Amino acid sequence: MDCPAHNVVLASTPLIFGSGAPVQKRAALGLVIVGGLGFATVFTLFLTTVAFLLLAGLSKPRAPEGARVSEELANAPAH
Repeated sequence: MDCPAHNVVLASTPLIFGSGAPVQKRAALGLVIVGGLGFATVFTLFLTTVAFLLLAGLSKPRAPEGARVSEELANAPAH
């Protein structure tokens, strides 16, 4: 599975662990990239799922309505 977020995280690891003169700026940039994508991934995978589960409890089941529509279609006169 090829995920663009994982590719960006892997590509930004040299920014975090690099060496040289402007290493402080690069390390900060790398941490922001990795932290932001990590937060977005966790938010998407877990919090969105929890929100859907909480909202699913507020909706009513639709199976009886679907059965009624199927019955009406079966009893409808053909044109």
